[in-house]
Amino acid sequence: MPKLTKRTIEALDVRESDYFVWDSELPGFGVRVLPSGRKKFVLQYRYGKTSRRMGIGQFGAITVDQARGLALQGLAKLRQDIDPLAEVRERRTAITVKELSERFDAEHIAVHLKATTAKEYRRNLKLFILPAIGQKRILDVTRADIAKFHHDSRDRPYQANRNIEIISKMFNLAELWGLRPDGTNPRRHIKNIRRKSVNASSQKASSVRSVAFLMKWKPKGSSCLQQSQQCDFCCSPVAAFERS
Repeated sequence: MPKLTKRTIEALDVRESDYFVWDSELPGFGVRVLPSGRKKFVLQYRYGKTSRRMGIGQFGAITVDQARGLALQGLAKLRQDIDPLAEVRERRTAITVKELSERFDAEHIAVHLKATTAKEYRRNLKLFILPAIGQKRILDVTRADIAKFHHDSRDRPYQANRNIEIISKMFNLAELWGLRPDGTNPRRHIKNIRRKSVNASSQKASSVRSVAFLMKWKPKGSSCLQQSQQCDFCCSPVAAFERS
């Protein structure tokens, strides 16, 4: 058995029936050569008393090193008592975020939220959350996905923070409903964006500019004092300061 490399795989001949060539270094990692000439990476392993074979990818679409890395990930799952093939099949049949949102609406938004809050949740789902991750299967949504989604909305901090609060609640319920493993909420550890406060020095500068403008402004014609009349401007402290 040779070590599988790009060169050794390219050199494999095509036969009338398919056959396997196994890697000399990583147990269970091999390539299946089909009569059509296609070559597919596989991982063969034993889970419990059952021998299983899992397809990894087609040679050419992924490299040998990528396939080897995926095989190592599968073997790591086995050490955690997780059947990698069953996990792959579960991911393929998992519902999408859009489908989760429909159940979230029916069983949480419509039942537990006030009308105004429910309206806001539905609006955020429709305009922001579903366009970004709605087509992803819920088992494929990662913290990196949510962090990027949150970061992309950083110019609207209130909206960005509100969106991930809704995502957090929705994925908490997904765990409760048995649709995702416990403790895998992808919003976890993502901190809210701090909303910028108005700078005190900017407020002071604005006030100074306003006072300066008023000090330079004079009413047209005779002042109210010349006409023995009073008005709010001419008799104000600013006007008194200007006349002094």
